[in-house]
Amino acid sequence: MKLLTQCNENSFEVEKKLVDNCILQEQLQIKCSENEELHSKEIKSNVQLSEENSVLYFQNKKSTEEASYATELTSLKNVLEKEVTKERKNWKIRGFVEKIILEA
Repeated sequence: MKLLTQCNENSFEVEKKLVDNCILQEQLQIKCSENEELHSKEIKSNVQLSEENSVLYFQNKKSTEEASYATELTSLKNVLEKEVTKERKNWKIRGFVEKIILEA
């Protein structure tokens, strides 16, 4: 009888552990599903960030090129302003000289 009682107790313990294992297996499956979902979201986020990074890179490159072009235009404008100033002075001098010649 004692042996039968021990066997029943052991059987009960085994069933209890089996139920515990089933519960743990179910919890593990849920966690695995959650992890897969999070991993999928992570991949999508990384793709989106990569695309946004590419867009920002090209916008930055374009802005840099435009800034360089603007700098060149400013430099050319300054050169042209100096030339126009010289021409004005030359025209004033020529006008003054012509006036003197005509008055003489």
